[in-house]
Amino acid sequence: MKNAPGKEEVENFWREIYGKKVSYNEEACWIKDQCQQNPSMEWSPICEKDVAEALRTILNWKAPGRDQIPNFWLKQLTATHKYIAEIFNKLIEEDFIPDWLTAGVTYLIPKNEYTGNPKNYRLVTCLPTTYKLTTSIISKRMQKYMDNENLLPKEQKGCSSRTKECKDQLLISKVILQECKSRKENLSMAWIEYQKAFDRVPHSWIIKSLELIGINNKVIAFTKKAITYWRTRMHLHAENELIETEDIKIQCGIFQGDSLSPLLFCICLIPLTEQLNRLNTGYEEHITKTKTSHLLYMDDLKLIAKSEE
Repeated sequence: MKNAPGKEEVENFWREIYGKKVSYNEEACWIKDQCQQNPSMEWSPICEKDVAEALRTILNWKAPGRDQIPNFWLKQLTATHKYIAEIFNKLIEEDFIPDWLTAGVTYLIPKNEYTGNPKNYRLVTCLPTTYKLTTSIISKRMQKYMDNENLLPKEQKGCSSRTKECKDQLLISKVILQECKSRKENLSMAWIEYQKAFDRVPHSWIIKSLELIGINNKVIAFTKKAITYWRTRMHLHAENELIETEDIKIQCGIFQGDSLSPLLFCICLIPLTEQLNRLNTGYEEHITKTKTSHLLYMDDLKLIAKSEE
């Protein structure tokens, strides 16, 4: 690749984004109104069956991280599943996490022809297969708990296991638009674009959000422990060389490539839906009397109301 940025430029740019620790505003009045209102998530030790089921849904030759273990071999070597489950339980129960377990390799892929600027790259992070397998099991259990307790808002279709995700949001928008046209009613919509939304979630808010919805204490403790070890190394293939940075500690944002990260992000946004719904605005569909104030797909937010006010 021609006109690639230098190692120092790449490292400084991403360290500026990932390396700044931020915290949420604990004194915000709306946070004080939040409290756990549902039973806590139960937890049982990970078993051999959990490992096999998690591996079944993972692609065989998806790029591994620094452990360099392809999923294919973990699938085929079924005799190891019992011992893998024991290791995972130790990781969750004990305070210690190996340094390599949460160390990523992030490949920079150009977004456009302006490759001299580090911001014009999208990131693809490869994490150790062992870590992704652990968090995929945790994610599945959290998803089941949230589905049983109806904790993920109907407005959020990202990570929703009972919907067609983005297709559902498009159909809801279409129904509202068609009804407004046929009834000649006013309608106002606003699209909110968050800049680097996934990279700016405070880690303290991730933990607080898990506590608010009643996630099991062992899962919270493991997540909190893992977060402190999150780090990645940037790789950029220039014209005649590989540009590789030093490890950059992830002090802010969710960890790209982590099986658990999409669900963590959606959990962090649950209070946003609760606050928007408390305003009692939005468009009310005339037949079902369903009121819709907003639609979410991960960080893509559409506001819906009868007027601009």
